[in-house]
Amino acid sequence: MDLSTSTYLGLAAVLLLMAALTWVLLRVIPRTRGKLRAETAHHDDAGRRAVASLLQGWGPAGVAAVALGLLAYLAATASVIGWRVSQTTAERGDGALAQLAQTLAPVAAACVALGTLAWFAARRRPGPNAAPVSVASAGLRPRGALSFGPRWALAIPALTALVLGAWLVVTGLFSSRDPSGRFTQLTVDRHTAADDPAVGYVPPLTPSQVSVDFPGWYYTLPVIAAAAFLVGLAALLLRRLAQAPRPLDPGLHRVDDLARTLKAKLVATLAGAGLLGTLASIAAATGGALATVAGDFRLAGTGVEFFYHEAMLSGYWIYLGAVLLRLLALVLLVIAAGAALELAAARQAAVAVVLGETPRGRNAHPA
Repeated sequence: MDLSTSTYLGLAAVLLLMAALTWVLLRVIPRTRGKLRAETAHHDDAGRRAVASLLQGWGPAGVAAVALGLLAYLAATASVIGWRVSQTTAERGDGALAQLAQTLAPVAAACVALGTLAWFAARRRPGPNAAPVSVASAGLRPRGALSFGPRWALAIPALTALVLGAWLVVTGLFSSRDPSGRFTQLTVDRHTAADDPAVGYVPPLTPSQVSVDFPGWYYTLPVIAAAAFLVGLAALLLRRLAQAPRPLDPGLHRVDDLARTLKAKLVATLAGAGLLGTLASIAAATGGALATVAGDFRLAGTGVEFFYHEAMLSGYWIYLGAVLLRLLALVLLVIAAGAALELAAARQAAVAVVLGETPRGRNAHPA
């Protein structure tokens, strides 16, 4: 069977996603671990006291943000599943509201995680050993939301939000109303034919319409609004991190840069994981709908044959792409957890060598 152009494009998109996933793994894992701890080890006791104050609380706050975001997602998913199980078939209806809640769960969970970081950043106060800082300096270039953090981590949330918005507009244009008047259906013209046990399908073909659940306009506004809020929250956090006062001691600038990069990576990857999770949900719904309506009947000589519309077969590739998007979201979540743990480990390394401060003693300072 010949494949259509859309199917080839779908396959190409899946291969690009696989390449991107592999590249992120190869790019990130071997190059981020231990840098901040190694830089901390270069300082004397006084410098490590300043480093310990500089990093105070960020590790536990990052771990708490990842954990709370994950718990929020699992709670939302469990609630949707529980609601569906508790309803009868008649009460459940088409499940559009439950599907919308499930689609919004990753973005909502990311908002919880970033909200936790924003709450911590707003309440954080310098420790007793904090190094003197300067808000402005003639030698400093203007710092903004994109000043720190790896470019791939900062680009993923923005690009994912753009793809998500464009995707929802396209699916909205192809959607149709359900019995409740909501744009949650994909309706296509199809044919039916009688089945003769002796010879198979026989003419005539009867025109019909098939409708399946589809992420139409009903999903567009709430999902785009939630995604825009998440991107805005991430941008505000990144800007706050970049514009925070800088230590006056030039010897601490390297540690400060690495710490800001890890914090920016934490924010960007949490936002990216939430947006990719929602994009994966939308892609899975789109691919499933297209694959469901791919089959049709057509005349073949004096008989009738069943065939698959080539354009609709791209639904299988889209669904596979959704699986890869979920994997990429999981990778970003692991990277975010790694950044939080690295911040905590670096502060513990600074505290451990300072007289009178041990990581596990009674007088230990909180990480």
